[in-house]
Amino acid sequence: MVVKRGAALAAGLVVVAGLLGGCAQKPGVAATATPVSCGTKAEAALPLFSVGSDGTVSWHCKDGSVERGKSMTISTAEVADVVALADAPDGAFTGADAIEALVEMSTVLRVAEEEGVTVSDDAASAWLDEQGYEANDGTMVVAKYSILVTRANGGDGTVDPLTEEEVLAIDAGVTAAVSSLDIVVNPRYGTFDPEQFAVVPPTWVQKNAVLPGL
Repeated sequence: MVVKRGAALAAGLVVVAGLLGGCAQKPGVAATATPVSCGTKAEAALPLFSVGSDGTVSWHCKDGSVERGKSMTISTAEVADVVALADAPDGAFTGADAIEALVEMSTVLRVAEEEGVTVSDDAASAWLDEQGYEANDGTMVVAKYSILVTRANGGDGTVDPLTEEEVLAIDAGVTAAVSSLDIVVNPRYGTFDPEQFAVVPPTWVQKNAVLPGL
């Protein structure tokens, strides 16, 4: 559920790995998460997919249907923002940790929005200001996710709680969303392990993820 970091993301996780494996990331891109549809690649006709200018991925299935979903790009700037936010001792929170967190949090926020549950930029900025953090692309994701988790846990008097129906709908949506993600990581941060739903950093990087408010 969204009330616990990563719980829904681990449930039923089936990541179709290697779709874009071996492809170099563009400058400034830390990771991409592409929704794989038609069940699996084997059930899709050629061309397997096309990507629109707005990031929408269209999968062309053998039965003639077309299934669409939004691709996600995590920038190196967002990763740096979240690593700085963690403010952990050197090596205790890596770029790999930040990518994992950003993919998870962004997926939950996107699914919540599809269910009609949103967190405004103003609310996120206010949360960051109260916590004493600077507002930027990466920290705004953390703030919105933290507020959503607070609402899922019944609120705290400053934000309205989500209904049980909303929590269940978001939980189910996140489980479905992550089951169709193909995640490709910039090699400077490591490689993605679909079994653990984790970014494995280079062997010389120590890893121990903790984010404030999560």
